Order: sequence, then C-alpha cells, then structure tokens
Amino acid sequence: MTTTATAPALRVAGVVYVVCQWVPAAILVVFLVASLLLSGAQVTAAGSPAWDQVVPFPVFPVPVWLLLVPAVIGLGAALTWALTARPEEAPALTGAIGPTVAAAMAPGFFILAHLGADDAPPYGYVLAVTAISLAVIVAASVIAGARATAARHESPKGEA
Repeated sequence: MTTTATAPALRVAGVVYVVCQWVPAAILVVFLVASLLLSGAQVTAAGSPAWDQVVPFPVFPVPVWLLLVPAVIGLGAALTWALTARPEEAPALTGAIGPTVAAAMAPGFFILAHLGADDAPPYGYVLAVTAISLAVIVAASVIAGARATAARHESPKGEA
C-alpha cells in the first residue's frame, strides 16, 4: 500500500512547514521583548524611547535573509505538503494557517518599524513569500477538507 510509504514524508513536510513559520514569529517576539527591556520600549525608527535606553534602536538588526530563508524553505514544504496531502490531513493543514499568519506578522511589523528610515531593509519579499505560503496552505486545507467530506459521504453508513 502506498499510503504508508508517503506518510513519513507528509509528516516531515508538515513539521518543517510549521517550524519555518514559527521562526519569524519567534524573532519578532525576541525583538519586541529586547526593545522593551533595552531600548526604552522604542520599537519603531520614528518612535522615541519611553525611558533611558541601554541600547539604541534597533536593539539588534534583523537582516532580511534571517526571515527570508525560513520563508522560502517553508514555501517548499507547503508545496510538498499540499501536493501530497491526504483527506485526513485537513485538520492539520487548517491548523497550519495560524502559524502562517503569525509568520506574516514579523515582516509586516518590521516594514512598519522601519517606515521613514533611509536604510529600511526590503522585508516586503518575506511578506510576499509568506503570503504565497498562506494561499497554498489555505487552498490545500479546503481541498483536503472537501475530499474528506466526500469520502465520509461515500462510505457505507456503518463505517462513518
């Protein structure tokens, strides 16, 4: 049976995808907490510190590649997972939407944080890749859900 041969690859693709989505979210949380503690709660280039700074804004630079690499790997994992998903994986695919939205918050925040700065990094690339991943996962979730519903309706009444 071929389903047992593909099951580990599906689990790996799903795990890789979700981990890649949590990386940017974790970077954002660390940046915000560090800004709160060390740069007087200044979280944007245009903002001002609420109290004395230990370290000037930004507390640490977040290079685009640090967000782009997990986004691109995540997109590859999303495509793999979406193309090989089985109907029973619909809940897992749907559950991956939340981490993807969290991942999109990071480049979105960093775009806003650097508005008006002369040397603003191009975080838009990361946001675009993450948006594509979100579209892939939403589509895969809808398709897998529809297949699961169809399979339930096709099964004999005693098996559902």
